[in-house]
Amino acid sequence: MSSFGPAYAAYLRVLSRFLAVRGRRGALGFFLIVITPLVGVCASACGGAGSSTSPTKASAPRTEAHGERGDEACPACAADATRYLRQLSLDLRGRPPSVEELEQVRTSQDVTPETIDAMVHSDEFLGRVRTWHMALLWPNLDGFHVRGAPLVAIDYDDATGRQKGGTFSPDPAMVEDGPAPKGRSGKRPAARGFVYHPDGYVNQLLRGGEVGATLCDPRIEYPKPAAARMEGGRSVAPAQPTYSVVGTDKKRRKYPYYDADGVPLPYHDAAHCPNYCSSKGDAERASRDYKGRREYYAPMNAKGADAKPHELDPPDMHCPDAFPHRVVNSCDNHVGSNDPEMVVRVRREGMRKVRHYWSGTTEVRTCAYDAQERTNSTITGASCAGNALRDASCGCGPQGMYCMPSILSAGVASSRAEYVVRTALNEEPLRIVESVVARDEDYFDIFRTRRSFMNGPLAMLYKNQLGSLQGLALSAPASAEALPDISYDDAGFREYLRDAQHAGVLTTPAYLGRFPTWRSRVSQFRTAFMCRPFTPGSAALPSPDDACTREPNLAQRCGCKNCHAALEPMTAWFGRWAERSAQYLGPAEYPARDPSCEQCAVNKKGCTERCRTQYVVDTVNADGARYAGTLRGYLYRTKDEEARIDEGPGGLVASAIASGELESCTIRTAWGKLLGRSMSDDEMQAVLPELARRFERSHHSYRDLIKAIVTSPAYRRVD
Repeated sequence: MSSFGPAYAAYLRVLSRFLAVRGRRGALGFFLIVITPLVGVCASACGGAGSSTSPTKASAPRTEAHGERGDEACPACAADATRYLRQLSLDLRGRPPSVEELEQVRTSQDVTPETIDAMVHSDEFLGRVRTWHMALLWPNLDGFHVRGAPLVAIDYDDATGRQKGGTFSPDPAMVEDGPAPKGRSGKRPAARGFVYHPDGYVNQLLRGGEVGATLCDPRIEYPKPAAARMEGGRSVAPAQPTYSVVGTDKKRRKYPYYDADGVPLPYHDAAHCPNYCSSKGDAERASRDYKGRREYYAPMNAKGADAKPHELDPPDMHCPDAFPHRVVNSCDNHVGSNDPEMVVRVRREGMRKVRHYWSGTTEVRTCAYDAQERTNSTITGASCAGNALRDASCGCGPQGMYCMPSILSAGVASSRAEYVVRTALNEEPLRIVESVVARDEDYFDIFRTRRSFMNGPLAMLYKNQLGSLQGLALSAPASAEALPDISYDDAGFREYLRDAQHAGVLTTPAYLGRFPTWRSRVSQFRTAFMCRPFTPGSAALPSPDDACTREPNLAQRCGCKNCHAALEPMTAWFGRWAERSAQYLGPAEYPARDPSCEQCAVNKKGCTERCRTQYVVDTVNADGARYAGTLRGYLYRTKDEEARIDEGPGGLVASAIASGELESCTIRTAWGKLLGRSMSDDEMQAVLPELARRFERSHHSYRDLIKAIVTSPAYRRVD
């Protein structure tokens, strides 16, 4: 046998050249020419002289599933062991075995239980577990926005104060001193003009004008506002810094950068600005006054010297008004309006250089309204966390923590910071699964544990940005005190404990967002973890003229109830997890019935967004009217189903465990992953019960289940 390997290799090289010349590889010819010599040698080597069949796993006598041989060594059986090792290593670790492992198996002619045990306790095995469960959970929020108040980077031309066309913000740092990528023209612009401002609607809210048309002026740098001081036990507003403006009469006038509370004031030339468009005549007169007037004097710069005068189009002239922090509009765009409170011009403030939580030690140019750092509004007293960029006295807060940076590329805002958050949310359910398997806990705890993980970007989102969140609505998974204290730039995940309403992977934003309706959440669980997908019946649908087709309750509507009679009761377990969001609707804030929402439903007006999105305010028929003001999760519920709402998704898991479907499906799914096929009917009868008993005896250890499958005769027979 020592000369068999080289001789057979030479034989195959000659055969390869022959087949290349022939131009085809017939299946029968290939078997006769390639396999037959190998069969003869193997049969002879295994003591089967004269045998015409190759040795199989079944023909080699073995004492246990791991293939222990008798006293006589068999090279062909060693080849079988190496194939088994390769199969195990690829399935359990995702890579081929090492040379040392192959040599050890060739010597021992078998794969030992210790080798398999080492594989299922490796980090690579946990990686395989993650991959398998990714196919079951589908964690992907790429179709959603998950961001705090967006602060968009715009590249400005410092000479004109206008946005430059065809250029892109630097990424990922997105700071003034960062490298600037090429613009559409192919030229590399200087990295000097990047200024951060809010998105279009919010920008219009504070500065007026058309959406996206009016931004702050990056040429004017505002100093830091003076802080209030304490005198005699009370807060005293300080004198704010001022700037000088030279009017057409050549006289200097001083104007404050901020009001007494430190809220930025838009700059202006008071000598040239009327205050209101009180009528059509005033609007037309204001428009005439501005025609032909292009010279405008900006404030003095930080060193006290006059800033260079700029020539601006008439709509860019800026004026004061009696309400410096209210929504403003442009008269030029509303000539003919009779609104007596319409302000003549849009407002425009300068910028400040500030450090944000994402910019490290670099100061970035930020519009002065948005650079404000207070935590509560000076206008309403409300927290700025929920009013970032929407309240003139609320900016992005201390270190910009209420906002999330974005870049503007070809008119579309995108954000690496948002991508990092989405990636972390997608990672969360997989880490929960990995932690349960790594600790040899009951596998079903992946649906029951309150344990979860977060990194720095997620901690920033949950602690500071939920109030101004845009896109997928989220609830804080725990109180602020229970959330881990992690710096934003820490990408490592930390373990923490969520509140009691959570149920493993089923209440993670990745699962709730990816399956946004109650029905889809239940359907995915039934399909992936109970192996019982919903399938439509074969009966013909009723006539659309049939009255029962207009029944609003799908569990009773003919043509629908075949599936929905089973589906709808199961959706009750998700009744307090809002649809199309990852928001938990707690009983204190969202009672089962809300009188105010009921009243607005009856009156058909005055409904708040809370009522419109979470309560029944639009009934289909008289029967449904009795649900007016009811939390949507309670619509058409029986008493038993209402009890399920209180149980939460954990009740769905408990039901699946009690029925045995969760256990059975877990085994069948793992079997399919490892053998590449489903269980046969015979295996369902003979193999599944034994695997289930072993799985239960191990307290549902996922590692032990995998070991049971890979040491089974069926797995070893896989070619």
